[in-house]
Amino acid sequence: YIDNVTGAVLIRTNNTENSAKFFANAQVELYHDNVKKFETTSTGVTVTGGATFTGDITFDNQSNAGRDVRWDESVDSLEFDDNTKATFGADGDLQIFHDGSNSWLDDAGTGALNIRSQAGNVHILGTAANEFCAKFQPNSNCEFYFDNTKRIETTGSGADVTGNFNVTSRIGINQPPSTNVPLTVESFSSNNYIAEFYHHN
Repeated sequence: YIDNVTGAVLIRTNNTENSAKFFANAQVELYHDNVKKFETTSTGVTVTGGATFTGDITFDNQSNAGRDVRWDESVDSLEFDDNTKATFGADGDLQIFHDGSNSWLDDAGTGALNIRSQAGNVHILGTAANEFCAKFQPNSNCEFYFDNTKRIETTGSGADVTGNFNVTSRIGINQPPSTNVPLTVESFSSNNYIAEFYHHN
């Protein structure tokens, strides 16, 4: 071992270029080209500059057990334990986490939660990668699905519904007097004819 009872232990090259410094009851410092890059502290370490790690890494939350974050090299994943949040913004405005039962994308700050695809469409999928719940297409239509079957689609003039359209209250239909398009409302229940209305301007 190397023992110095009078002060710090210094490792130098070329007589003046520091490689390492060891201080009694204090820090250890490591240097590159006489520039300090690594220093131990009373609470951990301080790294000056970039750091490259190889293999798995665990960020251990010593204040709250089971709230760790780890990099798992074998599956190329940054893994967050349940209720461990990835937060964005100065005050943690945007939070992404799993509470053990459900996954959350939580806008906990001010302003709107905007979802944007600068490359094209936005799709909301079900359990399979090809099972659609909704499609949102810029400058075009929005589509809503049931069991991967399109049921509602917006158009340039309104919306199209595929299948039955059940209403539990009133429907208001506003047709400007200047239009000459006939308005037809047909309603059927259990194959029994109920009503048919025709309106022509």
